[in-house]
Amino acid sequence: MIEKPLISIVIPTYNSAQFVGAAVESVLKQTYSHFEIIVVDDGSTDNTASVLAPYKDRIQYIKKQNGGPASARNIGIKQARGEYVAFLDADDVWLPPKLETQLDAMNGDIALVGEGDFHKGECSSSRIITYKELLQKNYFCNSSVIVKKSCFDEVGLYNESPEFKAVEDWDMWLRIANKFPVQLLPSNLVQIRQVPSSLSSTENALKMLNNEKAVLMKHFSHIKVGKISFVEKREIFSYRYFCAAWAFWSAKELSKAFKYMLISFTYNPLSLLTKKRGGLMIKIILERILRLSIPVNQLTRPFFSFLYHIHVFLREGLICLIKFFYYEPLFRSQCQKAGQGLWMEKLPYIIGQGVIEIGNNVRLSGKPSFAFSRKICKNPKLSIGNNTFIGHQTSFMVAKEIRIGNHCYIAGGVTIADNDGHPIDADKRRQGLPPDKDAVREVIIGDDVWIGRQAMILKGVTIGNRSIVGGRAVVVHDVPEDSIVAGNPAKVITKIERNV
Repeated sequence: MIEKPLISIVIPTYNSAQFVGAAVESVLKQTYSHFEIIVVDDGSTDNTASVLAPYKDRIQYIKKQNGGPASARNIGIKQARGEYVAFLDADDVWLPPKLETQLDAMNGDIALVGEGDFHKGECSSSRIITYKELLQKNYFCNSSVIVKKSCFDEVGLYNESPEFKAVEDWDMWLRIANKFPVQLLPSNLVQIRQVPSSLSSTENALKMLNNEKAVLMKHFSHIKVGKISFVEKREIFSYRYFCAAWAFWSAKELSKAFKYMLISFTYNPLSLLTKKRGGLMIKIILERILRLSIPVNQLTRPFFSFLYHIHVFLREGLICLIKFFYYEPLFRSQCQKAGQGLWMEKLPYIIGQGVIEIGNNVRLSGKPSFAFSRKICKNPKLSIGNNTFIGHQTSFMVAKEIRIGNHCYIAGGVTIADNDGHPIDADKRRQGLPPDKDAVREVIIGDDVWIGRQAMILKGVTIGNRSIVGGRAVVVHDVPEDSIVAGNPAKVITKIERNV
């Protein structure tokens, strides 16, 4: 029986206590079981150690001073006993068949297997990735890669230099691809977690670009003359600047996105004709245009101020014409009496038939509604006294009579009803019967009453002169004169002292 090769899984972690447990669990659930897990704690200050304590019999836990992911991976490689080394970031997880699928693909001289640009689904079948292709872009996600350990004896360990931070994995794949075949798989066996502190987040786009340029300059300095052309080098740099522009565009930093797209086109003007790069440039330009605004300063302010007053004059003039020649005549035609000085913004919504009497100098703000029911009383009546204000979306439900005095202020959204609308008895409601006669009682609102926004005045209520009803109050009992009421049900809060 052929012994299965040992795979060493290296998990570097730094302050990832909330995620590292899931990463370890995803390894323990692999269908391929001959592996060792090496967790290298890169100087975490959170509770990583306590999270990993339950796995102490299944993992090797190594804690070191903070030195970055590259140094953590290098310690893991040195500690590894397996024929193969697989890497898993602490905030990512594997699907169960990951190791088994990739080990089956490690045929012949293949030194590295990994997944490609799975976010965009660009890889449809397994294929060898050349060194030149890998210079163009990093095809491999770090958490997807499995490598023959013997490769590190040939190409060395990860570069721990600060200028290679977050791109040390790309540099490693390039070094391996320059000496051995590497294979890209189409499978999606890794779940990447994007977190704010992740080195791959878009806010680090500029730092990533500078580090990617450092990797490229290093490899270009070692490439033999003629192996890669001048034009190919410029296209590679053009693509890196395009990636930076895309990251800034995704983060809605349009000025930086536009800047790096221009640099990208400077390296390769023909890339403007490609769907991705030309399309991104069009998107950036359109969004910049939409964000533009005409400056209003000391020079232009008088002109725009003049235009504003013209606009207000025309708008208000048009509204007045519509009210005078259309809304007001239509509404007056539905009133038995409508006094002088009626002021209204829109045509009120009237349901059913009833008697409407409006006093002098009444103001109807916005669009109030009048609902009449003739099932109890043949001529339900709504009367509004002189100099009274009715707010927007105020509703009157009239089955008998609602009488509002003079000089009242009724705020928006108030409901005044002299009936319940439907019977309390469920059987009667199902039959569509009107409310009982004793459930319909007139509402009387005295003079100088102020009713707050969204209050409800229910059947049989009389509100005395000069009283105030608080906003959202539900009034079910009479309100004495000179009182302030609030609450549900409304109660007298205080009395108003009058200076006679």
